[in-house]
Amino acid sequence: MATPIAERRIALAAEAGRLFGSEKPTIRVFLPDGPGGDILFNRLVTDWGAIGLTAERTRSAATADLTLVDAVAPSTSPAWFLRRFRCQFAAVCDEEADKLLDAARDTLVAAQRGALLAQAAARIDDDQLFLPLTAPLRWSLVSARIKGFVGNRYARHTLTDLEQNPGSGGS
Repeated sequence: MATPIAERRIALAAEAGRLFGSEKPTIRVFLPDGPGGDILFNRLVTDWGAIGLTAERTRSAATADLTLVDAVAPSTSPAWFLRRFRCQFAAVCDEEADKLLDAARDTLVAAQRGALLAQAAARIDDDQLFLPLTAPLRWSLVSARIKGFVGNRYARHTLTDLEQNPGSGGS
């Protein structure tokens, strides 16, 4: 049975008090500009405020404690994602995960590379360096008049091979 939200808030407020005492830190958050970022930030202010924490929106990812990552994977390799958590890029990191990423980059054996990347990902997960907010989402808005459109995992779509179906309301 799930614990009611009111009980969870009480427990989280107590844990925040145990961790920080009366000098709770302000959590600096970087979110993209726009209505989506505004809605998310307001939700964080409300939810964290309920357990005694304060949120502040920053103008730069470099000055933030938490940064929203909203990006399309440029390749099928998990390495592009894992590199975001290297100590040279992230204030909170795992040096052992960096060593695993270095070893993965240097190996010539694909299976060994995959195993090293999986180990680095496991360390990042264990350290909770990445907090998934949603499942990955991909969608395309394309008129039914357009023939030949095919979605792809990189969200890059050329205009090649697309044509408008005549007589279907297009100009």
